Amino acid sequence: VVYPWPSFIAYPQFTRLVGGAESTVPLRRQAFDAEAVVATISALFAGAAVDRWGAPSTLILSLALFGLGAALCATAPSMNLLSFGRAVQGAGGGALTVGAMPRWRRR
Repeated sequence: VVYPWPSFIAYPQFTRLVGGAESTVPLRRQAFDAEAVVATISALFAGAAVDRWGAPSTLILSLALFGLGAALCATAPSMNLLSFGRAVQGAGGGALTVGAMPRWRRR
């Protein structure tokens, strides 16, 4: 099984916390999938947010949401809270990508 690069940085500490590599493999996958699925869904809604409130407001909200998710991940005492933090990061990251596109086109 191949994991993305974050698994080599943050997940070993949680492996020791939860109690072994074999018990955390589904939880590792859950943490990665939570971010990917929520990022995809938030990207769909971010387009409407840019149309309604404008790109700058959407970018600020997206950055705040991503930062909140990063703080949750950094302080997560369990894999379930890490998965939730990754989902919040995904919501911010997906919206951030879509919110930045109008800025790129203007230059």
